[in-house]
Amino acid sequence: TPAAAAHIVAPAAEARDVALDWGPPTLSSKRIIDGSPNYLPVPNAEGPAPDDMAWRKEVSSDPSVPCPAGRRPYHTILTAQGSLYQQWQTKIFYYHFRKQQAAGGRCTEMTGFTRLLAGKPDELMPTIPTVAVPEAGHNVTRGFPVINRPWSMLLFIDMKEFRERIVERYVYIAETDHLLRHDIPNRATPQLAVGYFFPYMSPKDPKSGGIAQKWLPDTKVADMPPVGPSPILIHVDLLRAVTPLWYDLSRRLKRDPEANAAYGWMLEMWGYSIAAARLKIKHFVWQRIQIEPSAAWHQTLSERDGDWAPAVDPFIYHYTFGVEYLLDGSPVVGGKGTWSLDKRNYFGAAPPPDLKAPPECAQEAGRVWWGMFNEAIGNLTKEGQWYGRTGQSTRSRTSDESTELEAAMGALGKELVDGGQWLIGNEKAPLQFFRRGKLWTKWGGGTWRVTGGTKVEMQLCGAVTLTFDSATAPTRFDYTAGGRAGKGVRDPAFAAAAAATSQAHDVWGTGVNTTGWAVFAITDFAIGGLTKAPDAQVEVIVEPKMSLGRPEVSHLSKVLYGSTSGVFDLHVYLPADSSAVTVNLY
Repeated sequence: TPAAAAHIVAPAAEARDVALDWGPPTLSSKRIIDGSPNYLPVPNAEGPAPDDMAWRKEVSSDPSVPCPAGRRPYHTILTAQGSLYQQWQTKIFYYHFRKQQAAGGRCTEMTGFTRLLAGKPDELMPTIPTVAVPEAGHNVTRGFPVINRPWSMLLFIDMKEFRERIVERYVYIAETDHLLRHDIPNRATPQLAVGYFFPYMSPKDPKSGGIAQKWLPDTKVADMPPVGPSPILIHVDLLRAVTPLWYDLSRRLKRDPEANAAYGWMLEMWGYSIAAARLKIKHFVWQRIQIEPSAAWHQTLSERDGDWAPAVDPFIYHYTFGVEYLLDGSPVVGGKGTWSLDKRNYFGAAPPPDLKAPPECAQEAGRVWWGMFNEAIGNLTKEGQWYGRTGQSTRSRTSDESTELEAAMGALGKELVDGGQWLIGNEKAPLQFFRRGKLWTKWGGGTWRVTGGTKVEMQLCGAVTLTFDSATAPTRFDYTAGGRAGKGVRDPAFAAAAAATSQAHDVWGTGVNTTGWAVFAITDFAIGGLTKAPDAQVEVIVEPKMSLGRPEVSHLSKVLYGSTSGVFDLHVYLPADSSAVTVNLY
């Protein structure tokens, strides 16, 4: 475990807060991605060298030199409950807190730490600084335990332990599933909190925003900050002001059938945001503070593709969503992968040491999360602070997935996948079979499986049974769906292409970018007759040449599902000065 940061300079009670000289928050000229206003601690806060962080460049390596005047220490308050599920997360959080606190040097602003435990004193208290408060009863939570966060904070701010422990003027409210990657700079002021934009917290949403407006009698819902109560950096005076209303609104929203149904697991977050709006507490939405990856989005931590995309090198990895992959590196969305890292896998037992590595083609976020877990768990195990009984590793099975898939499909399934597109019904609508039981039609996606011999069952808004003319060289089929029947054939264009051989570079398509720095979709490009499925290695040629960065391309394995033919779309992120793109498959 990282050594205790005894060398860190303690907060000086007599030191003046330089943020008092900055004046009121500045309205940013940039809107948040949903159109909400944003407020800045200093006018150049969004620039490359903001004034509020200039002091960090003045820190001396000489321990006899005082820390610069711009330093404004804060206290980390980790809200938690006493379940095993939150205990193991707490241990990992505290490991990385101490590591990044030490890495931040003697003048880090990340000084004090308190775990605010809603529940009975537990076995973590001797090793993790903790204040325990009574857990809220069912009459308060009504089965929604997250209300313990504002409840425990409400109790804490009136305790002598708060006055004794929180010697800093600012606090960072953390959650147990935060992984700290760096020490976080304090960009809050006495008049401005710092938070993170959650798309599902947008007051612009007609339903959610409309309900929120009912709880904002003297405030326009458009002025509500689209943030939650964590991660947040906030002045102690603002925390004292907002907490009673945050708790009261969370409790009342839970009792309101309309709000409870609309906000669900986000209810306590809306309680905070509505409370902040009612009290006119402004927020600086700073996207670099954290990232929330999943199998479907935000997989890159070292690059970004726009002002409101996840920032480069975020300070917090929030593992609220799981990351799922097949062994070939294809992300799994909406289900479990053969390689699975998800906190929900470990409700009943903590993760084991030496979690198995993600697939070779997995993207960056999963590797970062896996590495941070393995580091913390490995060191805590060596110190005897981990668990003797643990859960499963990240890989659910070790057999060769591709062999299993081939065996499951059989000869007919392989022919359907490798042979190209089919046409179904009198209108000859396209039908495409993919590996792993996926299919695509003009009516949307569905699933399929070989049920034996020449029969295939499709699920597409109901069951459809297909009977092919051959299990080894199919060219046509009959189908039945409820009381209807019809026929289908292999698309002649793909049948003709089946004899072709793959070239070294199969040029997939060329298109013209007219949308600026945004998603550029190359649609309806057909592939047929490749000798093998593309390996998800992509070359993108952009004209004129890009001066910065590189194009971002959707993961082809996810799109192709291992097929050697098909009709599908490719999405490429390009800068505004690009005029064309060529995609080569290898």
